[in-house]
Amino acid sequence: MTQMSVRDVVCGMMVNPSKAAASQMYKNETYYFCHTSCAKKFEINPISYLNNDLKVIKSKPLVLSGDNLRYSCPMDPEIIQLSPGSCPKCGMPLEAMATGNEESKTTKPELVKIFIATALWLPLLGSHLPIFNSYEFLALQACLSSLVVFVFGLPILKSFFKSLWPGPWNMFTLVGLGVLASHALSLLAVFHPEMFGHHSYFESSAGIIVLMLVGQYLENRLHKQANKALSQMIMGIPKDARLIGPTGAETNIPIDLIQPGDLVRVRPGEKIPIDGIILNGSSSIDESMITGEPMPRDVQSNDFVYAGTINLNGSFTLTTKGSGKETMLAKIVQMVEDAKRTRLPIQATVDAISKVMVPAVLFIATLTFIYWIIKNEEPLGWVDALQKSIAVLVIACPCALGLATPMAVGVGISRGAKLGILVRRGEHLENLMNINVLVIDKTGTLTEGKPNVSAIHTSADISSEELLKYAASLAQTSSHPLSKSIVSFALKKGIELISPMKINEEAGQGTTGSVSDQAVALGKLPFLKLKGYDTPNTILEALSNNDSTKVWVGIKGLIAGFIELSDSIKPSAAQAINQLQKEGIKIILLSGDNEHATSKVAKQLDIKEYHGNNTPADKAEFIKTLGLDGKKVAMAGDGTNDAPALALANVSIAMGTGTDLAQESSGIILLKGNLMAIVEARNLSKFTIKAIRQNLALAFLYNLLSIPLAAFGFLSPLLAGLTMSLSSISVLINSLRLRKIPL
Repeated sequence: MTQMSVRDVVCGMMVNPSKAAASQMYKNETYYFCHTSCAKKFEINPISYLNNDLKVIKSKPLVLSGDNLRYSCPMDPEIIQLSPGSCPKCGMPLEAMATGNEESKTTKPELVKIFIATALWLPLLGSHLPIFNSYEFLALQACLSSLVVFVFGLPILKSFFKSLWPGPWNMFTLVGLGVLASHALSLLAVFHPEMFGHHSYFESSAGIIVLMLVGQYLENRLHKQANKALSQMIMGIPKDARLIGPTGAETNIPIDLIQPGDLVRVRPGEKIPIDGIILNGSSSIDESMITGEPMPRDVQSNDFVYAGTINLNGSFTLTTKGSGKETMLAKIVQMVEDAKRTRLPIQATVDAISKVMVPAVLFIATLTFIYWIIKNEEPLGWVDALQKSIAVLVIACPCALGLATPMAVGVGISRGAKLGILVRRGEHLENLMNINVLVIDKTGTLTEGKPNVSAIHTSADISSEELLKYAASLAQTSSHPLSKSIVSFALKKGIELISPMKINEEAGQGTTGSVSDQAVALGKLPFLKLKGYDTPNTILEALSNNDSTKVWVGIKGLIAGFIELSDSIKPSAAQAINQLQKEGIKIILLSGDNEHATSKVAKQLDIKEYHGNNTPADKAEFIKTLGLDGKKVAMAGDGTNDAPALALANVSIAMGTGTDLAQESSGIILLKGNLMAIVEARNLSKFTIKAIRQNLALAFLYNLLSIPLAAFGFLSPLLAGLTMSLSSISVLINSLRLRKIPL
């Protein structure tokens, strides 16, 4: 049985106790840590970490600003802290998870720092010109370079010292060693030129810092572009709502103050501020923000509407169904944030490589130093050897390797959310491209999941409109799904309903009452016969000789006819099934409905294998058997009865129109309930994993080529710093392509 993950109280990362790097006992409770450095920090001062807010961070409101701002690591998104700083794992600066104004505030100060640092660094490039070959200019270089390294490079140096102790070693270990060694060698050349030569390397030490600052700035900008879809979702949530008070007066108040049951007015052209049910009024709603569906949905009284969607024309009043922090859009954003912090199986390989990369680079740099000392027998040959080993340290880039997976996953998941494809677990996104069997439920997945009037059959002396009017008038008092479908159908036909009298409903059988002083009954045929209604004529009996769902209608002591209802197949089902079969995926229809209804749907959709009359346990056992046979199985369903099977599948897909339990058991949720979204989700999976592999190839190829070039003296430390920054940026740009690729 899988052990539940716990939160590292130092860095906030989720840790499996059985795989934790370290653990500490404090006051009879065991705490688990992602790395020994976190365990050491906890051991020094446990109270400070147990009193922080990391352990409750998931309950924080999602739209963040000010004191609620959270910060995450771009390379290790599972690291979350409530204050800015550096990642305790890789040393990268943490980025604000908020959007909009909070992000823009960090842009200008960073640019100013880069411009000043660059202005101080540019004169250092003159050291290679003969006219600046003087001791005075060397002293000026020492001052300018020291300002850049120790003032503007202070955050980088802090990350370097943290990587040395308590660790772990990371990119900043290599860069810090390179910068300080180059700068120290140059300072020694100023004060003891007879021992260390007359040439300095101030332009290299300062240049590496400047290039690191520029690289981090560009990476930060690219990260914001990657999160653009998520930012638009967050910004799509209105900040205020027009509350209708007890006297009917309307007041604009923050949505955080809205409570369930409040009345809110929504005018034409406005965004709906909160989830709720329309009390009165009608309109068309643009729900593309939630579902990705471009066509507006017509709504009226008793229809549910979502916060962040746009009211296109009519004005209406809605009754709120939750507080301002509990909207569907907020839940979607939270799911996306959580999914971006999950680790794909492919990441385990990357982590293993990254773990040995820094020690390996240090070893190569040492070998480079030894090789060039032996080869260059001049008195100051060791200085040249040191410069080449510094180039090796600076050019090696575990950063690009670390960004390869989380960056592509983040962009892919955000893209999916914009299309109405919610990825709750990253491993399901990776597995989806490899499935060879899709087991699919019938009701609510392939079909609409609700009965619709498909035909009305009447006796000779009554029209179908009149029968529908009597039936719907009596049915409007019932909460039965069949009654609701009949009423809805009548209203769409423009039939004016009459208030019934003397209503008597017998659960599971039918309803009797009076409509316009006429006795009316509707329900099962035996129920109507029991109430004294005559048997139907032979024509009606012949028409009713099938397995469809029927509601019989009796008027004035006679059986007037019946209304036939069916669960219609979703318009997108045939196209989606056909496309998936073309891709080599075997489709299996697994339903709890009877064998006849299951076979009927299967034949309509050209599904060769189907099984009816399945209990939830039967479905779960079926999925388990497929897995034991070596199949890579995806399960798509929408009901509570699908939850056990969904939990056992390699990839579990729930319809957004389904139950909460089905969605909780799933790794992917299709908000539209549109089966073509499964095809789109598979394409998203393919493109995301392809981008990850391309990123890893870029990172490996970069290090494979650049480290030997630096070791053999073809790259200076300054050029090494430039190529290191470009390697990370190339990974980010490649990941951003996922935002535009058509699915």
